[in-house]
Amino acid sequence: MSKLSPAVTSLLVAISFILSACQAATPAATSAPLPTVIIPTPFPAATSAPQHPEARADATRLDFSSTTMLSSPGDIKSGSAIQAVFIGEAGRKIYIKSTFDSGGTGALSLWGADGTTLIPEVSGITEWEGVLPSAQDYYLNLRNPGKKTLGYQLIVRLPPLVLPAATRIQFQPNTTGGTTQGELAPGARLRYVLGAAAGQTMTVNLSTASAEVDAYLYVWSADGTVYTQAGPVKEWSGRLPATQDYYIELVSTSGQPVAYQLGINIPPSIPTLPPPPTAKPKVKIARDEVLHFTDDAPSVEVNGAVISGQRDRFTFEAKKGDTLSVEITSEENNAVFTILGPDEKALPGTEEGTDTARWSEKLPKDGLYTILVGPTRANATYTLKVKF
Repeated sequence: MSKLSPAVTSLLVAISFILSACQAATPAATSAPLPTVIIPTPFPAATSAPQHPEARADATRLDFSSTTMLSSPGDIKSGSAIQAVFIGEAGRKIYIKSTFDSGGTGALSLWGADGTTLIPEVSGITEWEGVLPSAQDYYLNLRNPGKKTLGYQLIVRLPPLVLPAATRIQFQPNTTGGTTQGELAPGARLRYVLGAAAGQTMTVNLSTASAEVDAYLYVWSADGTVYTQAGPVKEWSGRLPATQDYYIELVSTSGQPVAYQLGINIPPSIPTLPPPPTAKPKVKIARDEVLHFTDDAPSVEVNGAVISGQRDRFTFEAKKGDTLSVEITSEENNAVFTILGPDEKALPGTEEGTDTARWSEKLPKDGLYTILVGPTRANATYTLKVKF
């Protein structure tokens, strides 16, 4: 057998390498290709909601330079808000309470000009008491998140850091009151203070020579509560809510000296015996308010809401023989009242359980009268009319 030439041998080797390469490149049978999976780009981390809205240039400036409490009723349209700003000192206590018409709610927030949040808007708080951390402007915002106009009552109370100097009144032994007299300088303010116990009734009368309001009473307590916010008055009477000092200020509005006589009476509170085991427990008083009447304004109309198991209490002074007319109306005809006389007994026809909605009679004696308003079922939104 003849040998292959070197050239032929080289050619066969090359063909062998080519075939090997072709066999290696031949694809094996495979299954259907896998679907393409797209990995999404992560969303940015969620940020927390703002703790309060922006401070507004048109915020109402509250002035506590001559008072310790401001109260503001009003209405807020759907989606709108009211905003106020006031100066607060470091360490000063503050109390805020917001109440709303039945079924409504608002979003309350409080923060300092430096950004410190005291009441976050999302907290759902409607009543708060605390201490201001630093001296600066503080912003108070009340927003209506509902779809209807919201009726509200907002109270802001700032007791003084240091209680002011005042002339302390002490009654003579075995007496329940007394009088003092003097002269007020033009535009002057004279301050008295006395201690009294919770539950006692205090009556204050300011007499001057003029029938005009040449001077008026400003009554407040050490916790900052003001009791004569309705307007300049010369008489005030009310049940005291706490054991503390009460301040009585005489404020002159005249350009001339004003001679005055101040009378104060605080009868001792009658001790309440504990009820027998079978006695019905006392209901909670949700609203406690003193009604004031004058010859020019012999009637008062009050709107409110009271929930089941609670009562709203309204007190006023009256004289024997006065004809008192009381009427209450409610959206679901479920609000009634009871009238208590000075002896704290229900007047005939208004006893608990009689479901009285209208009553008119002459009063049997002088003294302090009380109207208790409550629901017969569920919660009640009412209008109370009291007339002499």
